[in-house]
Amino acid sequence: MMKMEKLPQGKRRPRFQRVALPTGIQLVARDYEILEAVYRHRLISTKHLIALLPESSPQTTTRRLQQLFHHRFLDRPRVQVGDLYLVRGSAPMAYALDRKGAEALSESFRIPLPELNWRAKNRALKRVFYEHTLFTASVMVNFEVACMRRGNVEMMEFPEILATRAPAATRELKRPQTWRARVTSQESSDITSPMELGITPDRIFGVRFLEKSAGRTTAFFFLEAD
Repeated sequence: MMKMEKLPQGKRRPRFQRVALPTGIQLVARDYEILEAVYRHRLISTKHLIALLPESSPQTTTRRLQQLFHHRFLDRPRVQVGDLYLVRGSAPMAYALDRKGAEALSESFRIPLPELNWRAKNRALKRVFYEHTLFTASVMVNFEVACMRRGNVEMMEFPEILATRAPAATRELKRPQTWRARVTSQESSDITSPMELGITPDRIFGVRFLEKSAGRTTAFFFLEAD
């Protein structure tokens, strides 16, 4: 278990070591929005969450993220240490879900989260996965913010698409977001036998045009963030 230390008055809280805060925390609706966004994107930065919560000030969102971290609802993966300490201009903090955050989502929204050691999973993150996941989150957050600002367009996440648009056979698949494709490769004059590969986009999502009552009211996208 990670050691909790009391923070001396006037001292800045450490970035990766939790401290015992003087008061507890009562989750409110905005906290659940934060936890759901972190779960949905796997990794997400302070900058992204500020953009997704325009009704809260950047300072309020940042302080709440700090509290959720020190109370073990969120984690700060240590793979980002180099960005925060070595890169000029300090990158925004990135967050992942921790055990208490996963439990809160599961209990309140009946989200079927796997039973695993979230902190160990976060500590095992590799640099390539970390950077790619944050980049994917950045693309998706830009889409979400654009839809919010338009007002007449809303995002459709993959679970909704799967539940409302996919055939029953697709919904029953173990990995419904993966397509099986047969491909052949040609080197010189020799053509190899066809191979079957699994193709999984980084994200599958859609947008719904709320002001359209006829014609094409939705559009769907496969994101490959490279």
